[in-house]
Amino acid sequence: MANNRCQQTILVIEDGCINDGMLSLILATRGYKVVVAQNGQDAITKSRLPIDLIVLDLVLPDMDGSEVCHYFKRSEFTRNVPVIILSERACGIDQKVQCFQLGADDFLCRPFDNEELFVRIFSLLRRHYGEDIQAEVQRFDQLKQLKDIVDNKLIEPNFQPIYILDSDSKCQFFGVEILSRPLIEGTLKNPQMLFEVALELGFYYELETMVWKKALEILSRDTPIQNIFLNCSPYLIENDNFPQVRNIFESFSVAPQNVFFELTERSAISKYKLFCDRLQEFRDFGFKVAVDDVGSGYASLESIIETRPEVVKIDRHIVHGLIGNAYKRSIVKFIVSFCSDHDIICVAEGVETAEEFVLLKGLGVKAFQGYYFYKPTSQLDIKNFKKIII
Repeated sequence: MANNRCQQTILVIEDGCINDGMLSLILATRGYKVVVAQNGQDAITKSRLPIDLIVLDLVLPDMDGSEVCHYFKRSEFTRNVPVIILSERACGIDQKVQCFQLGADDFLCRPFDNEELFVRIFSLLRRHYGEDIQAEVQRFDQLKQLKDIVDNKLIEPNFQPIYILDSDSKCQFFGVEILSRPLIEGTLKNPQMLFEVALELGFYYELETMVWKKALEILSRDTPIQNIFLNCSPYLIENDNFPQVRNIFESFSVAPQNVFFELTERSAISKYKLFCDRLQEFRDFGFKVAVDDVGSGYASLESIIETRPEVVKIDRHIVHGLIGNAYKRSIVKFIVSFCSDHDIICVAEGVETAEEFVLLKGLGVKAFQGYYFYKPTSQLDIKNFKKIII
């Protein structure tokens, strides 16, 4: 088995009625390849596939999970594959002993914290396949940092205004993007690294919504802003916590029509139908959609097709070096043309110089964001944001 987690495959055997398949979804967002079986016979069939670890419910619709475990440990395909047994209820010591005697490598009773299961999975994979112990040390250090950030709310929102051309081709204040700035030292001080690790370790929802709440609390004290852009991973949309997300905005009296969920590439869309169904639920309530980092790769273009956003943002790496680069100018022209055809607002991110601004405006871009206009700031200053007229 390769040590690259993207190549590790987990067979998850669970009753489809339990947890609505969320365990499989979360494992997928953490980079594992997941094979799902909803009963014992299905699991036996799929166990002939290349599998690195098995997560097995003790209670299945057609068989006892301990019987399935016993089969795995006798099969030539899975006898050396680690198995974690999950029980839906507290078990006596005799039943646990029986499962271990049948070959189980670990045993966990519900209810349990997802993070405990993920740490056990990681440890079993390392022990069985020789994963570098330094990776585990780093993982636990990151877990400790994340818990500290979440428990003590060690992250603050920064605000960066977005500007749009008016009928006189002058830039007027359009809205504001909420950016996250960790209040710690170390590797997780970098926001991109922080949210990547948060997704991997199961802290993404708590971390992202914490930033939202802090930002909305500040925004609620000032003049209402018509367009608020909040970074959002597809994982949050795919999750089943829409009522909790809706309640966040209701508690601060922020109209959904003023909110753009800016979809980032922090995690891939793992289940397109589920994602689209859940996204429609957000739209039906009034929320809008923006797609970030357009032009950085195929995934973003695919996101535009699937999400039909109101706003797309040209990736800053396209904007940088635009002058003198015919390929980048062609990409910008294509994005601008596509947006114009479909009534989408096109925002150029990372604009740092007057030359970039003039060239982008000449290429047909109508909205802008970047240091040339205003750097991100922890101080919300709408009056100064609105003074920028270029």
